Amino acid sequence: MSSLLEELERRENAARERVEQLREQIAELTRRLEAEEDRVLRLVIARETVEEILGVSLPVLTSPAARCPPSPRACAARTHTRSVSRLTPRSRAIDVIVRSGLDSTSATASALNSGG
Repeated sequence: MSSLLEELERRENAARERVEQLREQIAELTRRLEAEEDRVLRLVIARETVEEILGVSLPVLTSPAARCPPSPRACAARTHTRSVSRLTPRSRAIDVIVRSGLDSTSATASALNSGG
């Protein structure tokens, strides 16, 4: 009987070790996933900002990875970004800066001061 209980304890301990290893793997994968989601969001925001500044719509690649459903976190961040960009007033100086290629800080001040 004691060998049966020892075998059960050994199996239980082995199962607990596997559970802990899986939890560690999940935590690492979760960290990696969040980092990649952040990267995707930054790239989407950069593309949307460029589109807004240039007044054009850039083509979006439709690779299988691009079509995968984003996480709820990614959806929430993207929705927030879009709503903020709609509310942010756009200065007339942006068009002047983009066309002329001037330094953005001095060009913005110059364009605003000159009414341009």
